[in-house]
Amino acid sequence: MNPSSSLPVADTLPRVLLVHADVLWLMNTGRELREHGLLVTECSVFDHAIDWLGEIHADCAVIDGTMSAGNGFELCRRLRADPRASELPILMLTRLDSGESAELSKEAGASEFCAHDIDSQVLIHRIRQMLWTALLERSVGRTQSRAQIQATQVSGRFVWTSTSGTLSVEPNLRGLLELPHELAHIELDALLQRLNGRDRRRIRSHMGRLLEGGPSVQTEFELRSSLSGYRSLRLSVEQVMALEQGGYEVRGVLLDVTPSAGAQTRLYRLTHYDTLTGLPNRAWLFEQLKSSRHKQVSGVGLAVLNIDRFNEVAQAFGADIRDRLVIEVAHRLRRLARASRPQWGASARIASVAYLGGDDFALLLEDASDLKDAEMACRHVVDVIAEPLKFEDREFFLKTSVGVHVGDIRTEDAADWIAHAELARRLSASAGGNRVISFSPSMSEEAAERLTLERDLRYAIARKELSIYLQPKLDALHGELVGFEGLMRWQRHGKMQAPSRFIALAEESGLIDRLGEWAIDQACAALARLSQTRHKDCTISVNLSARQLHDGRLPRIIADALERHSVAANRLEVELTESALMENPDQALEELTAIRALGVGLAIDDFGTGHSSLAYLTRLPLTALKIDRSFVQDVATVDSARIVATAIIGLAENLSLSVIAEGVETEAQRDALIWLGCDIHQGFLYGRAVPLDEAIAQFAEPAARATVDQGHLWPQS
Repeated sequence: MNPSSSLPVADTLPRVLLVHADVLWLMNTGRELREHGLLVTECSVFDHAIDWLGEIHADCAVIDGTMSAGNGFELCRRLRADPRASELPILMLTRLDSGESAELSKEAGASEFCAHDIDSQVLIHRIRQMLWTALLERSVGRTQSRAQIQATQVSGRFVWTSTSGTLSVEPNLRGLLELPHELAHIELDALLQRLNGRDRRRIRSHMGRLLEGGPSVQTEFELRSSLSGYRSLRLSVEQVMALEQGGYEVRGVLLDVTPSAGAQTRLYRLTHYDTLTGLPNRAWLFEQLKSSRHKQVSGVGLAVLNIDRFNEVAQAFGADIRDRLVIEVAHRLRRLARASRPQWGASARIASVAYLGGDDFALLLEDASDLKDAEMACRHVVDVIAEPLKFEDREFFLKTSVGVHVGDIRTEDAADWIAHAELARRLSASAGGNRVISFSPSMSEEAAERLTLERDLRYAIARKELSIYLQPKLDALHGELVGFEGLMRWQRHGKMQAPSRFIALAEESGLIDRLGEWAIDQACAALARLSQTRHKDCTISVNLSARQLHDGRLPRIIADALERHSVAANRLEVELTESALMENPDQALEELTAIRALGVGLAIDDFGTGHSSLAYLTRLPLTALKIDRSFVQDVATVDSARIVATAIIGLAENLSLSVIAEGVETEAQRDALIWLGCDIHQGFLYGRAVPLDEAIAQFAEPAARATVDQGHLWPQS
């Protein structure tokens, strides 16, 4: 059954309530959901969601679990407490796609949860699944209780060996198949003779294609019974394994779906299998890790893999190619699961393959002698996925990031297993991808600390833990203060945090927009204070992330801050790193042009360390270049550093840009830079970054004038 094509016809289309703090996400996602036949109401304010509930009579809700303006999990709890939403299907979006998320979502009353950055097509699929599940559950409730349905249901596992042709069944299937109590095996041909001709031919055809590497079998058939006429059975093949002595072993489940069991079977299929790939999903994987069978199997491991740069392929070539890539990867993984072990030189074998949505898959490993054995099998998976894919006139090469966890399934929680493997997979991706990384306990400690740090950073502004420190910029030739660079500082639990750590975390977690907006406001407030001193003409530069150049809001944010604090625009300068600007130069050009139109200065920080195009450099409306400290450090002693500094200074002069040297720490560096033609300096030689009041007090008197012997050409031998 395909939920996307079989939703029930009603007087109105399904109504979805989207609650998300990101207005741009709401606009884009809402548009795509409407294009797929859903009525969407978008809500970006926490408190308004409850009000919308009574207005639109939603059929389901999607909630951002990381909402900044109120907690998404708290909203879910409030919805559940409202009689109008006590049974409302709710999908929770969260960045904690792990056991912790499952617990938080369950405690809040969410129906399901998934990763915050879920692909829109997958989100549509999950919404339709929720709608179908709710419909079927209501249908079940109108006829008989779920407990009654499950009590009348018979299911059990079987193992079929192609060489012997015999079917081994669990005890609870013997009665269904009308076998003697003591008989645990039956010839497959004998069983097929009890099917009608059409079903018999269909089952034989399915099994033949299965052994040739075809898709997993999911089908229903009727079995002739001497007691009840006919019984409807559901056949689900879960695993096909090549035997070393030849032939195949097929494992699966037979489920009695005779009348009352039908709705429950469809419900299980919808909630435990993916319609695109035919593979079992995360819910199925979770159940397998908890099952008693796997607690009796030795050497169990779990690998979670992600297709690197998959979203770029999807954006470039569209949804059709994306789906075909997913299907092809699923097909390759199925073939590996059915192959004999020696091909990758390890004892570990792939027992099951699951599709976790988007570009994520999972492999359930068995017979892994140790962690290295499991890693060897996974490296073979990486090699197989890397083989070229050809669709029509296009050829694709995919890379894969894999995280592996091997442990004692009898003592570890299933949710922890998935979380550990996914954590290792994220580290594999962040390390460049196309590699296998195994989980270690230290990763959990680092991840826990990272989550705690991110949580505290979210509240840092409200708790007034952030501050702007000012580091002076001087005209070294004349000894005059010309401005400051505003540097963000975070005092957490009484201890100053390293900016390199929390700024990177802010970029990855999406908090950088809020921090950047706060920094601009604080810089303008500091300029207003400086206007009341003798430094009223000084400038302040603020470091921003290129991630803030994505939605066109930055020019308005800067304009509002300047107006709010009554500061002249030419006293504010925005700094962005060279490499960040080159990530999307066309988008950067548009927004930087709007910022420059305000009168605000624009500088490239760390110039010389990136890989910028001079063609783009000449198009950007810049006012200054900053020589990176790595060149300044050796400018007085190393010829290559001096040559680079000379080139940057010459480039700035030809483009009519000012040039600033950062990281000046010695008099020799100062003299060398002045001799090369760079007079504006910044560094410990002139002063460290200090709070605003200290900066004003420190530069109350004129700075000492630099002295350079102009009678000699520097450097002297």
